[in-house]
Amino acid sequence: MNSLFFPTTIIDGFLDNPETVREYGLGLEYTTEPSFMRPGKRSDYIHKLNPEFHDRYINRMLSIFYDDTTNIKTAAYSNYDLIDGRYGTDGSWLHTDMSKSNSGNVIMVTAILFLNKSPGAGLGVFDVNDLEYFNKGKDFHFNKRRDAIKNLDIPEYRKAHNEYFDENIFVKGKFNRLVLFDARVWHGALGYYGTNDDDTRMTIVTQLHSVLATDSSGRSVSLPIPRSKRSSEI
Repeated sequence: MNSLFFPTTIIDGFLDNPETVREYGLGLEYTTEPSFMRPGKRSDYIHKLNPEFHDRYINRMLSIFYDDTTNIKTAAYSNYDLIDGRYGTDGSWLHTDMSKSNSGNVIMVTAILFLNKSPGAGLGVFDVNDLEYFNKGKDFHFNKRRDAIKNLDIPEYRKAHNEYFDENIFVKGKFNRLVLFDARVWHGALGYYGTNDDDTRMTIVTQLHSVLATDSSGRSVSLPIPRSKRSSEI
């Protein structure tokens, strides 16, 4: 995929205290998505529940790409997600997160931190194998995805939709593993599992909106992939 801003990045052992962060999440209240565009249930935004932790969490995430995070402007939204096996044990509907938020900012980065204790089916990153044909049917598939989540699952429609894609990267859902990628990348869970909150797929899902970085003199700092391409041609 061309013109990405952030590279797909995988970091094991991302948190210093993952057990504490997991236990905190298990004690929260959860609700289902009113629009039925995301499966399972999720907490309220973490920046509302625990702003100090969320600020440190986002700062550590940004420090992967920037030496100085003090002059970065972004709106970051994170939820705990719990998705059990009722939503499909053999994979989710593949999708991108590229869209505009209610504030008008563009979602640029998605990050997923796995907090389930037993490694389960994780995340796949995909390429569209027939873009022209996919574009003709994308509205149909979008509506069927909403119907599928509302009614737990409609495997035949999910399978037909996912056949437009070829898997590019497979990431196992290992405890305390962070996966971060450009919001324009097609991706999806490779299976949900569990029957209760303690044994189900548990993640913190973060979206960063309109990342703008400057140096100490106020000059703009390029986004990671465009910055890497400013070196000599190879």
